[in-house]
Amino acid sequence: MELHPLADPGPSREALALYRYLRRYGGSVRLSCILKRAENERALLAAAIDELCERYWIVIVWRKPRAVPPPGEPSPMDDADRLCITRFGRRTYLRWSSR
Repeated sequence: MELHPLADPGPSREALALYRYLRRYGGSVRLSCILKRAENERALLAAAIDELCERYWIVIVWRKPRAVPPPGEPSPMDDADRLCITRFGRRTYLRWSSR
């Protein structure tokens, strides 16, 4: 992502759809609910989460570490608990929502 504001093409469709979903359900949604809805499209979901995190529109809230983690676990998405909208994301989204 280039930092020059005029070179920014805006967020992708997937990132905007994820942001709208978060906003519709109060700004904070558990990741397990999002993963259930996107069963076959986890790669697109991961790309959308990365993009929104790079833009500081969302924050990933991590779970507290387990006392004794099982061997070979957790998978990368097991440590994340929920996605939350940031104050900056709410302000910036208004500019992109009309497009």
